[in-house]
Amino acid sequence: MIDIHSHILPFVDDGPTEIEESISILKKGGSEGIDTFVLTPHLKEPDWKRSEEIMDTFSQFEKECAGRGVKARLILGAEVYITPDLQHMVIDHPFATFGGKGKYLLVELPVHYMPIFSEEVLFALLLKKITPILAHVERYQYLRNDVARLRKWADSGILFQLNAGSHTGRHRWLMGRRAKKLLKSGFISFIASDVHELKQELSLTAHAFRTAAKTLGDPAADMLKSNPERLPRCL
Repeated sequence: MIDIHSHILPFVDDGPTEIEESISILKKGGSEGIDTFVLTPHLKEPDWKRSEEIMDTFSQFEKECAGRGVKARLILGAEVYITPDLQHMVIDHPFATFGGKGKYLLVELPVHYMPIFSEEVLFALLLKKITPILAHVERYQYLRNDVARLRKWADSGILFQLNAGSHTGRHRWLMGRRAKKLLKSGFISFIASDVHELKQELSLTAHAFRTAAKTLGDPAADMLKSNPERLPRCL
């Protein structure tokens, strides 16, 4: 199983501040059937200047994991906060895309409002052959009932990721309802953990797929589970 959204890389954002915790999360994920993690530290506008630091931290962390016998495959990416010039920043800093391949980018929007430039930026990424994956889409209140916009974005090639904890209802009853509605709509391409710390339940990811099977049926849930493997030249 592949987790495309995680904050496991130590020292770089609001994830672990100790390597020991990061490695424990990876091992815990392995016990839950997650064998590949895309490490997606938060990246906001000032953080682009830290690109070398983030890449160096990833390289050192990979070596540390290998030395400790961690079997999980690690891929570097980022969870990038949307800005008016995002499409240009990504071209200059391709490490933020999954595996540095310049093909897929995890994009975060503000929770309570949609910046007026959002759609223009997302479509500009598509024109540059970079597919935006909208992180934890269930959180965005303004998209909750805007089915027309979701359909327009999906038809254009934008992909949507759902947090496992939201789908299982652990993060609030309303969030669980919203997640289930999105799942039934057919817009969701990925379920991921968005894990930040060891106490966060990685078991929710496997549980979310079992719940999805009850909601959608086994074939659709299996497709959701295998979707990360369909990302060409990245994973």
